[in-house]
Amino acid sequence: MSVSDQSPESELRKERKFSRCSVCSAFSAGCHFGAVACKACAAFFRRAITDSRAYQCQQNEECPITWTDRTVCRSCRFDKCLAAGMLPERVQKKLDKFGTTSSKTSAIDSGVNLSGESFSSADSSPKKKRKSKDSYKNRKRLNSSATERIMEGLDYYWEEQKREFYRANPERMDDKKHEFPKSTVASHIERQMRLLGMTYEMMEQFFEGYDELSAEQKARVNEQNDMIFPPFEVAYNTSRFFPKHDDNRILYGYDDMVDAGKLDEFFRDDKHPEQSKEIYEPYTQMLLNFIKKFKKLQVTKFEVAAMAGIIFWTEVKTLYPIEIAYKMHDKLAYELTNYCKKEYGEDNYRYGKLLLLRRDAEKLGTVLKENYVMSAFDNKHYDDYYKLSAQFYNIKLEREEDERRWSS
Repeated sequence: MSVSDQSPESELRKERKFSRCSVCSAFSAGCHFGAVACKACAAFFRRAITDSRAYQCQQNEECPITWTDRTVCRSCRFDKCLAAGMLPERVQKKLDKFGTTSSKTSAIDSGVNLSGESFSSADSSPKKKRKSKDSYKNRKRLNSSATERIMEGLDYYWEEQKREFYRANPERMDDKKHEFPKSTVASHIERQMRLLGMTYEMMEQFFEGYDELSAEQKARVNEQNDMIFPPFEVAYNTSRFFPKHDDNRILYGYDDMVDAGKLDEFFRDDKHPEQSKEIYEPYTQMLLNFIKKFKKLQVTKFEVAAMAGIIFWTEVKTLYPIEIAYKMHDKLAYELTNYCKKEYGEDNYRYGKLLLLRRDAEKLGTVLKENYVMSAFDNKHYDDYYKLSAQFYNIKLEREEDERRWSS
């Protein structure tokens, strides 16, 4: 399609889909404090103003601020916020002990959504930690659904995958129906590696209580969680788009579909296709059976979100028995229990069935990790992924440690 053939409405739609944060160039979540920004940069600017924080650059005040490296220097990031047009006077004043403010924030400061996505929210920005048991954050937790916030996060995560796909394939934007591209082992591993940072960012924004974990705790727990929760997400999206019980297609992401009935095609660019197929075929069949259970149970988005939180905080409890882990686990379990009673009646076994799915997911995670280790010895695809996943969390640890040291 030529430029002259595109309608103004089509151009506007594309412009909104690709609107970028004027600070770090991540996809924006609307206009915040006078500038188009993502939620992370808007939250950073809000904290800097409300807490009257002062930052000092350790380099030459020329640190690159991008969506993958935006925490490298707080001073340069704050300067870039101001240069982008963020106005300190538009930041809502601090809450008093009753949770009220002396002034109201206008609609434009609350995060008016320019990209048409439903996940923008003025309340989603992290608040400063407080020691008071009666803090605004704690009262807000008592009156809000942690599961619904995770549901927003899952929507955000899926939309980010869509945006990345259309950014790389702009010619597909006007397709009437999206055809999920088939992956080979090389493209599948590459796409899975791209999701690492996206997953981390989603959890930072939408998992309640996540901001109370240290950098080390986040990194170590996410390493474990990356092997347990993904089968839930894969099964949910697969059952949404390929609902037939005998369908062998597995949807790993918006641009990552694998036909489990045609593994020869999937491994065609593998160094040892027959050997790799033999290694991964049992895991693939286990995952297909897991997906079939999902389809039979007709697991809802609310249940997937609740299980995401329960699985995560269970891992936290296992590694770090801290108060926030027990508090959030109990809250999510309570919300899921009430949901099951409301949807399926008082005397139901729904919650137990969902917990059995978790046990299946743990087995899948263990088998997949073993397969990665076995394949990594003689296959660059898996070796790259295995190394990158470890490096990713080590980098997050190093950056957050540097950020703490510079700000002290």
